[in-house]
Amino acid sequence: MNIDILELILSKYPKLSKAYSEKIEKDYTLVTINTEDVALKETEGCVIKLVMENKIGDTILLNYSKFKGSRDSISVIQLPNTKKQIHPNLLLNSEHIREKEFRTKLFGGYDTLEVNSFLDLIIKDYQFIEKELIKENDILKINLPK
Repeated sequence: MNIDILELILSKYPKLSKAYSEKIEKDYTLVTINTEDVALKETEGCVIKLVMENKIGDTILLNYSKFKGSRDSISVIQLPNTKKQIHPNLLLNSEHIREKEFRTKLFGGYDTLEVNSFLDLIIKDYQFIEKELIKENDILKINLPK
């Protein structure tokens, strides 16, 4: 992992830096960094996702977003314990999806950023299933003795 990139990101986004530091103090370490520039109609911004894990396998996603003309937003999403993963490339399991609860906003409704971040994880898992596991299963079926 490139420490220079992390330092650049944290220096540019103080709110993310604070949340990251709080997790480091609680013995979390950085696993991955994902950044994306977003352009939606008239709004431009960025989304930064930091996956962090502690020694007992608890994993969190720090999801930061900043768009022109709006305040920056950060959410912390608890991911499934890596010890309960059904595959190293799958972040979620059925128990985690079933038990997921979203916070509600002050004026009702769910926190859009939190819901979208969770859906991004589900999409990532399904893309892996579609591309890799199904292909692997097909290969195994072909190679089975008849």
